[in-house]
Amino acid sequence: MTILSRQSTPATINEATVFSNTSGDSVGLQNGVFNLTYYESILQDSIHATFTYIDSGTVNGNFGGKNAVDGLPIKGSEEFTLSFTDNLDNKLEFKEDTALYVNNVTPLLDETTKSMTQLHLVSKEYILNEKVRINSRLDGLVSEHIEKILKEEKYLNTKKDVDIERTVLQINETPKNKKPFYIMNELSKKGVSADNQKLGKSAGYFLYETSEGFKFKSIDGMLSQDPVLRVLYNETSAQGAAEMPAGYDVKALTYERYNLVNVQKKLAIGAFTSRVLTFNPFTFSFDVANPQSFLFENDYKMGGEELFKLNEEFNSKKAKGDFSITSMKMMGVGGLQIGDTETQLSKSKEVDFTVDQILNQSFMRYNQLFTSQVSITIPGDFSLHAGDAIVVDAPVVESDPKNDDLNEQSGGLYIISDLAHYVTPHETFTKLNLIRDSFGTKPKND
Repeated sequence: MTILSRQSTPATINEATVFSNTSGDSVGLQNGVFNLTYYESILQDSIHATFTYIDSGTVNGNFGGKNAVDGLPIKGSEEFTLSFTDNLDNKLEFKEDTALYVNNVTPLLDETTKSMTQLHLVSKEYILNEKVRINSRLDGLVSEHIEKILKEEKYLNTKKDVDIERTVLQINETPKNKKPFYIMNELSKKGVSADNQKLGKSAGYFLYETSEGFKFKSIDGMLSQDPVLRVLYNETSAQGAAEMPAGYDVKALTYERYNLVNVQKKLAIGAFTSRVLTFNPFTFSFDVANPQSFLFENDYKMGGEELFKLNEEFNSKKAKGDFSITSMKMMGVGGLQIGDTETQLSKSKEVDFTVDQILNQSFMRYNQLFTSQVSITIPGDFSLHAGDAIVVDAPVVESDPKNDDLNEQSGGLYIISDLAHYVTPHETFTKLNLIRDSFGTKPKND
């Protein structure tokens, strides 16, 4: 069985309405759209979009011929409801609790009879983050802290769906009057998944927003997902008529791959091997831990078949271990315990954060995840989200032009790190930056 590759036909912008901050007026801008670009990323706290439109003063007849920027007016922080649908009937909708807000107004063209304006749109929480400070201690699991900061009324008070992967270990925190996203990103480094990571071997989470709401996911959890899309790239022409092998959903329009391993830089930030020194103020003792990625390979959930291997020429045989960076931390002993006085005294010598089991392990996993990258463009598909897993395959480079063998080094499972939907009245594309922690297809493709 074969399937046909999809066309990059235009999406439908159902609604693009901006509401005045001071009056009950609103104006629909969908008829003047020049382009719309929508962004998601696992490295971005919230979603963003840019809406560019042409206005000759006729998009709305309520302002005496003035354009929307001057007539409504649009100055910044206005509510913006947006809805658009691709040609597969996947709809992205931002209304009511999920509405976007104008963060910046950029005039691109000002003439006497028409104007072109670009609106930078952001989620409510992105703006609210600048007005909220967390000044009370947080007790419990890291995943519980994240849920509290996102949902509680005194913090971000989001009404959006929140998808949180549960962590292990109680880690109590004093936020010191920091902003919500700052604290949550700091907590992400201390998260160890209850389902997908092993304490002392792997750590690290990402907090990010998609059109479905906020997500707090572990690195290994994302890499253990089933793919939501299977993409094939080859150099055949006639995008609409070319047939693809069964098992693939779409053909990529563009394909670029990158090896993100700069050996010196990776070593400088402890991607492969590191050392952590911890000092216990009660016993006045130093402890040394020496986590090394190759020792934990069997405990990782990996996208590919094997991790990057350093040339044996650079592996130290010293008795004190092999490391490229050293972290030094004071053990938190007896601090931030909860309970009555007797309970707190009984725990006065307990360590409240096991630095040697979490900190350097998260350093390694974050840096391993950005080992290999593929960037592709496909016809617009609004069902995809940052953090999703997809499979991408391309032919191996060989001298035989008739070759159709798949590249087993670069093909296989990847995570969407960045996503952009680009919409114009004539076409719609989805650009994906894909990353993974390893090389080689796993499992081998049929």
